[in-house]
Amino acid sequence: MKDIMTQEDTCPTRLMDFETKLRYHCYLAFLLGFDLLQPVLGDTTISCDDAFDYCTLLAEEFHNGEFDDKDVPVYECLQAFVADKMPSIEDEMKKYKGF
Repeated sequence: MKDIMTQEDTCPTRLMDFETKLRYHCYLAFLLGFDLLQPVLGDTTISCDDAFDYCTLLAEEFHNGEFDDKDVPVYECLQAFVADKMPSIEDEMKKYKGF
């Protein structure tokens, strides 16, 4: 992967080409699905495909939102994003639990 950062802009998400953005979104979706949302996703009957699609949508929302801070590691930013959105995430997952 080519270097996408300059000295003026240390945030890698600002200067991405399409392929790099796609990889970044997949990485974010993986972090969400495999780690940060596992307590919620693991208790549902949601299919793996639907879980991936949902995590991808959240990754895009994260990338386009205010939580993607260049001065903080991506994982920590993503944790803050999930913590902020957890009430709405839990509400959306209740649909799959049959409540």
